[in-house]
Amino acid sequence: MNNIVNNVGTNSTQNPADTRANKSGGASNIAASSASGQVKASEDTVEISNQAIDLSDLEARIRDLPDVDKSRVEQLRAQINNNSYQIDNEAIASKMLNFEFSL
Repeated sequence: MNNIVNNVGTNSTQNPADTRANKSGGASNIAASSASGQVKASEDTVEISNQAIDLSDLEARIRDLPDVDKSRVEQLRAQINNNSYQIDNEAIASKMLNFEFSL
């Protein structure tokens, strides 16, 4: 197994003085060109797509929805209390089997 750390273990012919010159050379080149006025400041811009805006609006509307459909709960509670709630055993069994087969 060969481990290479900072060009150690390679056949590099570069000496430490050259490495130091290269590391600072980049910064001095930028400073020199900046001093001469050649470097222009760039501005970063972000554009949000219409799809991202729509998604953000949708997320906000979902966040505002109640966790529980209270009207549906009240409807079911009333059906249970007056013994009119009907259980469809075949529909429940069918959905259970479909769920198991989807796994």
